Amino acid sequence: DVIGSLSSGRTRDVAAVCRDSAQLAAASLAAYIRSLPEPLVGPPHYEALCAAVDIEPYGERVASVRDTLGGMPESTQTVLHRLFRFLSTLASRSAARGNSAEALAQVWTAMITPTYERGRALLRNEFRLVGLLLQQ
Repeated sequence: DVIGSLSSGRTRDVAAVCRDSAQLAAASLAAYIRSLPEPLVGPPHYEALCAAVDIEPYGERVASVRDTLGGMPESTQTVLHRLFRFLSTLASRSAARGNSAEALAQVWTAMITPTYERGRALLRNEFRLVGLLLQQ
């Protein structure tokens, strides 16, 4: 059990625990994030991030996302930074189907955002936000 091995503190070597499988690491990370008692990105940051993706021009959009992320607890910032670095690396290095930035954004959007009912416009903004974070 990957999560159990890492949680126990016996090792911090994710590559060794996951036997160098990026897919196993991603699946384990997804399982861990889903098990958190609160969403990784919750209110009010969630609403501010979704609103930020509609800002034009692009530079102001990125600045708004950066400022909102900067207002989150340091632990959340660290997790998001490492998560998106991992996903960006996975997207850039893997030729496997389903590992493009677009495919990863579609899957991971549901992992890191709250799970309440949302309309199409909000889903679109969530997807755009995760895509933007994957580009950074």
